[in-house]
Amino acid sequence: MKNAKKGGLAGLFWPALFACGCVFAYWTYWKNVADGIETAVRNALPASAASAVAVSGFPYRLTLEIVDLNVRNQSGYGVQAKSVVATATPLNPRLWVLEGATEPKLALQQGQYRPLQAKKLQASLRIGDNKLDRFSLTFDGIDALDRTSGAVVWQVGKGQLHLVSDPNTPDVLGSTG
Repeated sequence: MKNAKKGGLAGLFWPALFACGCVFAYWTYWKNVADGIETAVRNALPASAASAVAVSGFPYRLTLEIVDLNVRNQSGYGVQAKSVVATATPLNPRLWVLEGATEPKLALQQGQYRPLQAKKLQASLRIGDNKLDRFSLTFDGIDALDRTSGAVVWQVGKGQLHLVSDPNTPDVLGSTG
């Protein structure tokens, strides 16, 4: 015991401090990215298009939730959903994957909103330089239902939709700024 090294616990202080510093730095990075995404989505949506926009998922992912989404463009096409959830990784926040939408509805050219049911649906979007670079949608069947009876009004079989921005006219697909 007489030869025991003095200050043994002090040797644990610096590694612990370094680890705490790394966790704090990553949390700061994650929080800044999450706040930036939340602000960008709020700015991209019309003022009354959603009741809440929030980003969660620390530390492994960025989970964006838009509550009470209701968007209709000038041509009359519209989308509604009680909730839309998309995820991205903190190290690649420009690529988002749609995780789900609760009670999605679609309106075609001034028509009424129709509830949608999808057998299999995958969607992703890539954002770059404050604009939407690419939107991809793949599905194995979508049914639009009558609002009152629930009967199928129209349906689409298997399909894919890919919208890609033109570098010469980047605002054609969409702008978030």
